[in-house]
Amino acid sequence: MGFADINNCIKTLNRILLQKYDDMKGDIAMDPFIAFDCPHCQKLLRAGTKLVGTKGKCPNCGKEITVPEEDSVSNNDAKESEDN
Repeated sequence: MGFADINNCIKTLNRILLQKYDDMKGDIAMDPFIAFDCPHCQKLLRAGTKLVGTKGKCPNCGKEITVPEEDSVSNNDAKESEDN
């Protein structure tokens, strides 16, 4: 296997990795989420819609929370808070 063959393999692998990255990035961007305030500390939180109804701990205050069925804040409010 010569240098040209190795170079072609590397280019092919790079193309595959970049395509996989683009595919994953698109999935993450399209995943709908619920934006809500922690009922204990009012920290704005986000969770994927697949987590609706599940319990967990607030990453800010550590108290137990349940992901609500609907946004308690608009997605615009959630976007603005991420930008700050």
